[in-house]
Amino acid sequence: MIDEKRLRPDLRGAGSMDADFAIVHLERHMLEVEYNEWSVFGTDIPDYVLTHDGVPIIDVFRRKK
Repeated sequence: MIDEKRLRPDLRGAGSMDADFAIVHLERHMLEVEYNEWSVFGTDIPDYVLTHDGVPIIDVFRRKK
């Protein structure tokens, strides 16, 4: 994505719950990941929700400091 200039070059994937942000694709098989993020990030309310025709697709969480 960085090569395609779709992502800022100073951003990188952490591959763990140590990140400042977490992105969850809202699919049934991702529920466990989302529950884990709620626990680690201290909230179940996303900072941003990407939708299509009113249907949520992606949740973005920011770590609470």
